[in-house]
Amino acid sequence: NVSGKLSKQLDLFGNPEYIQPSDMKELSFVLLKMEYVYMVGQHRIGKEGWETFASIVREEIKKESIIRLKKLDIQRCQIDSATIGLLEETLRQLDHTFKLSTDKKICACCC
Repeated sequence: NVSGKLSKQLDLFGNPEYIQPSDMKELSFVLLKMEYVYMVGQHRIGKEGWETFASIVREEIKKESIIRLKKLDIQRCQIDSATIGLLEETLRQLDHTFKLSTDKKICACCC
């Protein structure tokens, strides 16, 4: 079932010019409804875009919204270590089985 698969997974691999920082405000809400999101190579999102995403995640956690995201793959997104740290800290608040995959490691954010 294609629609079922799309509701659980988003794969943007290989299209590095697709997402801009300004897109993250709206896209963040979509990402939180997916289970597996592959943003490999999306380097144009930048620090501003990932900070927007982290902020929205925190807001949605406070609202006790349903968040389905289980894995976020951000390899080759050219994210600096401070922003990765922000994402790890924010996403650690999600389900204990959440995985963040970066260029350096796969972080089980419950640790």
